[in-house]
Amino acid sequence: MPLRSLIVFTVSAIMLIQTGCAVFSGNPLQGDIKVYSGNKGGEQEPAPPSAPLLNQSPVQPNNPTERQVTVTEANSVFSIGLPPGYKEERQVNAQKPIDFWFEYLTPDMSLEINGVAVEIPIRRSSTKLGYTSNVTSFSYVMKNLTSQTISYNLRMVPSKAGDSVPAVTREKWIAP
Repeated sequence: MPLRSLIVFTVSAIMLIQTGCAVFSGNPLQGDIKVYSGNKGGEQEPAPPSAPLLNQSPVQPNNPTERQVTVTEANSVFSIGLPPGYKEERQVNAQKPIDFWFEYLTPDMSLEINGVAVEIPIRRSSTKLGYTSNVTSFSYVMKNLTSQTISYNLRMVPSKAGDSVPAVTREKWIAP
């Protein structure tokens, strides 16, 4: 039993030291987190460190960004954080039909899909807002009307079960 306690203590101490060093260096465990993105062949490869991910706030507002994504049943939830006052404009073009919808929107956000305003309910929920099926392209504009960052999910799934659909997203973040 004492040997087991010693091992647990040693592992805990090492983890505490690594965490402390990472925090004090201003780079909290960045090396431990691997980020991957799909390439044109559908294979996973490390994402370029300078490119913001779908779920990150914009690094450089007002500059358009284009990404290749592969939509599958397993890769269908794209969480997006929208900073206070920002507006996000996004266009999606898929090679095969997909279904899409939004989750966790609040009345403190405004949403237009293909130029049509979508009513957002008073309560934040996982309701499928703006559900649209069997499309190969769509666009939307989301605006955060609060003074806090708000996150939401963009869900995209292949219209035909089991498909793997290459898609291109073009997004632009507009600062207040």
